[in-house]
Amino acid sequence: MGSPSLGKPHLLIRAATTLVGIPVDVVHEVMRMPELRPLPSEIPATLGMAMIRASAVTVLDLRRLLGFDDTVPPSRLISVRIGKRQVALALDDVVGIARLDDTDATAQPLAADAVSQLTVLDRELVLVLETLRTVPEAAWQPIETT
Repeated sequence: MGSPSLGKPHLLIRAATTLVGIPVDVVHEVMRMPELRPLPSEIPATLGMAMIRASAVTVLDLRRLLGFDDTVPPSRLISVRIGKRQVALALDDVVGIARLDDTDATAQPLAADAVSQLTVLDRELVLVLETLRTVPEAAWQPIETT
């Protein structure tokens, strides 16, 4: 990793055992897992709907979106806002905030479309998400029609 003063700030979270970085500028709120209500969906990662600040928000399991095992229930939720659209991502833990220097990122093709780059922080691999690609377009539909 380059100098700590370089790079864009990212919220570091754990999805399964993997360290994941999400740009801070799209993270709206971090919270404990609220009560979920069922939501029929074509997307296997959909966990349901949650009431967040008086709004019904679709909750997606980030671990499933990235293709990881999800045998343990997620314990945290982050609300992500992209423009006027909002979705919540369920995950295992919130680690902190770090500036990730894209000069250390790999240029190799990545398996998950949501992952924009791989980088290293303190000798640990970090998957850096391109948030717009993390959430399938169909996940926005229940939000936009309510």
